[in-house]
Amino acid sequence: MRALDGFLDLIYPPRCLVCESWEEPLLCSGCVAQFALVPEPVCVVCGHPSEPERLCRLCDAAADQWGGWAFTSARAAGRHMGGLRYGLHLLKYRGKESLAEPLGAWLAQRCLTEFFPKPLFDAVVAMPLSARKRRVRGYNQAELLARPLAEQLALALLPAEAFVRVRAEQSQMRLGADQRLANLSSDDFAVTDPSAIAGKRLLLLDDVMTTGATLHCAAAALRKAGAAQVEAVTLSRAF
Repeated sequence: MRALDGFLDLIYPPRCLVCESWEEPLLCSGCVAQFALVPEPVCVVCGHPSEPERLCRLCDAAADQWGGWAFTSARAAGRHMGGLRYGLHLLKYRGKESLAEPLGAWLAQRCLTEFFPKPLFDAVVAMPLSARKRRVRGYNQAELLARPLAEQLALALLPAEAFVRVRAEQSQMRLGADQRLANLSSDDFAVTDPSAIAGKRLLLLDDVMTTGATLHCAAAALRKAGAAQVEAVTLSRAF
């Protein structure tokens, strides 16, 4: 397959998959420059646009539902719109796995310059997919994004088999915020190797954050299994 890809590159040189320009392969600097960032100010805990130095409505909802978030904080590299949304769509649903490298590198750059200038973590953890969804898609986009993130932050990447999703994902698209928060549980996830996370500070990565319910439940499972701290980061934020 790689030999075929190389042959096709000779005939059809790689181009930006988002804007289809020939200037740069996979993802051009022009597209990256136009990625919309989450507007400031943001909630000091979950990163949702909010009043300065205030907790937001999602944090209030999480407090009512669970007594607060299981993650210490959450941040997103950009807003889920425009070129960033399209690039992520290509990665998740169109099989463009090669986009994970530049998108993950951009996320890493945002982490180092904006969120965690001196990352005090022991490992990066990718949000797991259920076995059924992984079979259908053929890969986990969060894992693909986590590889360049872990590499550029000089962190270990938790093996995929150490943290799994044991209940199939239910569609969240048509649910309101309160329903999304109630639609998931920490029991949807399982740590199969507690020794891999015991006492460790973890950076949990997912592709998109909306209400934070999925990140919370995954972080809760990691904390129950012995993780000392869980911070969350996503490539994009939908709101």
